[in-house]
Amino acid sequence: MSYRSLLVWAVFLLLGLGVVAHETTDIFQKQPPPETGQLPMFTFSEHDLWRVEVLYQGQSAFFQRDDHGDWFGHNSNHTHSTTDPHPAPESGGHHHTEHGVSSEIATQLDITARMIADRKLLPEEQELGHPHGTGTVETVKRTGSEASLCIEEHTDHNSENTTDGCFRLDTFGLENPEIIFSFYPRETNDTQSLKPLEILYVGDMLPSKYTYYAMKDGDRDVYLVPRYFITMLLAVAFGADQAPSPLPEK
Repeated sequence: MSYRSLLVWAVFLLLGLGVVAHETTDIFQKQPPPETGQLPMFTFSEHDLWRVEVLYQGQSAFFQRDDHGDWFGHNSNHTHSTTDPHPAPESGGHHHTEHGVSSEIATQLDITARMIADRKLLPEEQELGHPHGTGTVETVKRTGSEASLCIEEHTDHNSENTTDGCFRLDTFGLENPEIIFSFYPRETNDTQSLKPLEILYVGDMLPSKYTYYAMKDGDRDVYLVPRYFITMLLAVAFGADQAPSPLPEK
């Protein structure tokens, strides 16, 4: 048998093996991206932001840029860091932000914009740790095609649940979250600029104390976000003595 014949038969053999592999496995199928792993929470950057509102346990604060694009902070006690707390009439009442304060806020908002979730909870997951016991995650239909996470509790029948026997957002502290971050762009003539780029609801801390449950407005997925992303922004907004520490105290 000539060399050319051997080569032709080898090519046919490889093609045959490829057909068999395609029919019996999904090796040639394009695989979807993994559902777990480090997930970017936002698509905007610090440069896209003009105002950030922070709610924490009934307190409110916000960060905003002045006319020069520098950041200043303002909390519920009507305090802020400026070089001139009582601006003269010629200043037009505008804030004059200290460079150091603006830089600190900008750095923190840059970190916040780069927030990474450890993973998100999926309806297919079978087990989820819960303070009242072990729950099974399943998908429960709400209205139309919308589905929401639901945890059916098997060990504690005294816990509050819904009429269908399943826990919903209150399981994660997201029914009435005590922490809410709202991110706004610069206002323009476009009515869309009046709407936030994103709203993040932050629920309970996991028993490990290293992670929060979180959910984005309009997104039914529940994410697991590292504690320090949340607490560092709270510390800049309200003071380190008013916010949880970045890491659990030992």
